[in-house]
Amino acid sequence: MDTKELKRIEYTSQVTISIVETEMNTLIVLEGPLGKTELVLPDGFSVQKDSRNLELLLECYLPSSKVAKRLIGTFSSLIKQKIEGVSQGFKKHLKLVGVGYRAKVNAKNLHLRLGYSHDINIPFDLDIDIICPNQTTVIIKGIDLVKVTQKAAEIRSWRLPEPYKGKGIFYKGETIRRKEGKKN
Repeated sequence: MDTKELKRIEYTSQVTISIVETEMNTLIVLEGPLGKTELVLPDGFSVQKDSRNLELLLECYLPSSKVAKRLIGTFSSLIKQKIEGVSQGFKKHLKLVGVGYRAKVNAKNLHLRLGYSHDINIPFDLDIDIICPNQTTVIIKGIDLVKVTQKAAEIRSWRLPEPYKGKGIFYKGETIRRKEGKKN
C-alpha cells in the first residue's frame, strides 16, 4: 500500500518555476533575479504548480510512511533553499587573523598568503563570486548554498583556527575558546 505525503511550498512572484516531467523523474527549474538553478526529484514524487496562489504542491508516493515523511521533508527544504538562492542568494564571510595573512582576487583565482613558504591559489567557478573588500576579509556569494559553504570550508581548511595563538581563518561571528599555553 502506497502512502501519500503532501507539502505546500510558497514562493514569491520574482521566482519563475517550470516543471519538466520525464520517464524516470521530475525536474524543477527555478529562475530568479540572481540566476537559474534546477533540482531533480526521484521516482515517487510529483509536483504541481499553483500560479494563482504562488505555491508548489509536492506529493510523495512511497510504500513506507516513515521514509515518505523523511524524504518529503528533505526535498521540500531543498526546494525552499533553491527558491531563496535564486531570489536572495547566499553569502559566507571569512576573516583572516594572523601576522602576514592576506587575500586578494585575481581573475577567477583567490590568492592567499597564510604564512606558508608558498602562496596558495584557489580557483573558483563562474556560479560563485568571491570578493575581498580588504586584505583580511573574504566574502563568498552564490545562488547554491552547497557550493558556497563547500568553497568556504575549502578556503578555511588551509588554516583552521587554533586555540593557543588565536590565528587562522574564521567564519564571521565565530569565536574560539582560547587555551592557556604550557607552564614551566
